[in-house]
Amino acid sequence: MWGYVVLVLWPVAHVVLITSIMALRGIPNPLSDSALIFIASAAVPVLASQYVACEMMKGTQINKPLTYYPQVKPFDVVRSRSVVEIIGSFIELFVIAGFLIACGADPLPVDIVPALIGYLLALFHGIALGMINVPIVAFFPGWQIGFILVQILSYLSAGVMFVPSCLPDQI
Repeated sequence: MWGYVVLVLWPVAHVVLITSIMALRGIPNPLSDSALIFIASAAVPVLASQYVACEMMKGTQINKPLTYYPQVKPFDVVRSRSVVEIIGSFIELFVIAGFLIACGADPLPVDIVPALIGYLLALFHGIALGMINVPIVAFFPGWQIGFILVQILSYLSAGVMFVPSCLPDQI
């Protein structure tokens, strides 16, 4: 029952935590005036892609009893899981936008079409990763943990906490 509340509030927690750490450490924003906008614009698409991929990967195992009905195929479970995750991702997006507005930030991008296309591409990236991972997990269940570790590295290098181009040349 609380799963979707956590799903929606988890990105808000990421934005608040990372913004608080940046403010406490006095780290300047590399690209914008608002730390909230900088963090949210990086974290929300990355988290949306990762959640879609992970939930699709787990969906066939969690909903295995559904496939005992002859009319329900494993692909139906994967497809329905992707629809549920896309709807959940847009709810997350609206909650984050409401949170940003409540904090006094303007979450609307200058040009909304590329921003929407970018968000949709992040979701489709998650769907593609989920579709690839479903058969892998069917044969190698331990891949769930491996994929989560890869996702953590992806999150750290996605520009959520820093912009890679702003790192020193040695790195």
